[in-house]
Amino acid sequence: MDRRQSHLSLTQTGRAAFAPLDACSRDEIATLLASLPEPDQRRLVAAMEQAERLPGFVVTPKVPYLLRPPAAGDIGWVISRHGALYAQEYGFDQDFEALIAEIAAKFITELDPRRERCWIAEREGEPVGSVFLVKGSERTAKFAAAAGRAVGARPRNRRAARR
Repeated sequence: MDRRQSHLSLTQTGRAAFAPLDACSRDEIATLLASLPEPDQRRLVAAMEQAERLPGFVVTPKVPYLLRPPAAGDIGWVISRHGALYAQEYGFDQDFEALIAEIAAKFITELDPRRERCWIAEREGEPVGSVFLVKGSERTAKFAAAAGRAVGARPRNRRAARR
């Protein structure tokens, strides 16, 4: 195995945390489709499959995404982007952005380079997302990612977000 690679898998706790997010996504699609009679649902799915096969339907970026280590200013971008996304999606204020800044500062100052990493997703020279892998315990890691929109469960308030 290439020593630069790490094989990761979710713990039982991680799978349990992911399950409600996955179920919620399925429920949202089911709710959207429920308003259509079954024959229309089948026609919609068939039309979507046909559209996916049309030439030019899928927009392929001219430049692929690049996953790279953070550079100067990238962690500030992560903080800013999270603050803006959570304000837009959930109505959070600057208290949440301050919390993200605290978490980011702790990541930078207490980084264990043997076990923790951050990557910035970039396309055409611009950051478009971030991925953090941080130590959860001696045997587990925590994973956080964000892209064009926030990813993860919404904390109810700042105190809940710290847990």
